Amino acid sequence: TSPDGRTLVFSALGKLWKKELPDGKPKRVTTQNTDFEFEPAFAPNGKLLTYVSWNDSSYGQVHILDLISGETTALTQEKGIYRTPSFNNAGTHIVYRKEPRNTDQGLAFGKTPGIYTIAARGGEAKLVTQEGEYPQFTVDDKRIFLQTGGTYFGSLTKKLISVNLEGDDKRTHVQSKYANRLVPSPDNKWIAYTNL
Repeated sequence: TSPDGRTLVFSALGKLWKKELPDGKPKRVTTQNTDFEFEPAFAPNGKLLTYVSWNDSSYGQVHILDLISGETTALTQEKGIYRTPSFNNAGTHIVYRKEPRNTDQGLAFGKTPGIYTIAARGGEAKLVTQEGEYPQFTVDDKRIFLQTGGTYFGSLTKKLISVNLEGDDKRTHVQSKYANRLVPSPDNKWIAYTNL
């Protein structure tokens, strides 16, 4: 959902769509037809969108889309399996996960999986930590929240942790035996979760 609560962007049939709330007609967000598009997230100003793409031949990328001009830019230069990008609150950086190789999406281009940051204008990606998934900046942009223990599979105990922007000073905020997904609120005062 856009920061002003007026627009919903979602992935369906492998493409990104937008819909004005509450009852607008869905329209394609991008015009390319070669790659699948997933996991969109708005910038705080509501004018930019980040998302990941997938193509069986060229693998995945993290993109940034200018919703005003319609221009799309690939931020990542290295082939890989990318997931769950999100902006920091200043709108200057994006954090995302690079997954390890797997038998479903391929065994190549899986070196150095982990949590990365990259400037929203592009540049060199920075590895923060090889631990965790679902990265999200804290409200002050000084730390990154991560979930450990997997989601449905993995460890019985799931944790919401955070690290600083260098991947150090690890802190555990929430630990649960029965939660599958731990999601901090935008103001970092609450936690939403699915139980069992």
